[in-house]
Amino acid sequence: MADCINWKEIVNRYERHNVFGSVFFDRFAEYIPASALKGSRLWNALVELRQYLMKLPLSCKTAMFWQFLSLSLHSEKHDNKS
Repeated sequence: MADCINWKEIVNRYERHNVFGSVFFDRFAEYIPASALKGSRLWNALVELRQYLMKLPLSCKTAMFWQFLSLSLHSEKHDNKS
């Protein structure tokens, strides 16, 4: 099924205000061909996010990590109930 999807179109529809960009990428990274990702809006947003996170102090990064981890664990519990 992943072979039938036009990934280049999907990753170029990414909007800057979309907060699920990195979550989307983490979930579908193994299916998205590098040729579709290179130079896409999603890729540019991921690079900007990484640059932003690199500038944050360690205390902020740690707090964000624990918040993300708790949200991920909550999501996994929800997915297992379905």
